[in-house]
Amino acid sequence: MALIYLIDDNEGFNVLTQKVIESLNGGFQIEKFSDPDEALDKMLEMDKLPDYIFLDINMPRLDGWELLSILEGERQDELKASKVIMLTTSILPSDMERAEENENVKYYINKPLSEYYANKILIGVE
Repeated sequence: MALIYLIDDNEGFNVLTQKVIESLNGGFQIEKFSDPDEALDKMLEMDKLPDYIFLDINMPRLDGWELLSILEGERQDELKASKVIMLTTSILPSDMERAEENENVKYYINKPLSEYYANKILIGVE
């Protein structure tokens, strides 16, 4: 069973993303975090990182890029086995370029997560 972390300071988007993923009936284990610090602490302590990390960029205190940077510094080898998906409202070209240049970011998607992208990312079906 694939473990999915949803990290977004907006709990409403976490719930919406969870519902889209659950509609796929893929047997996923989903954990939601509205506090990025809590998610990071948990990931730094766990034996194996989540299979999928849906990560918002614009969050207070610790934004998505900062969280990812810390993971890259502490768990780079394990991070390669995870799929990081930037799920964001950001349409900044600089964020898009940064995602494209980062080997750990597999997808850059604007919120909300659509069924199309959920299928493509989690099931491999378009």
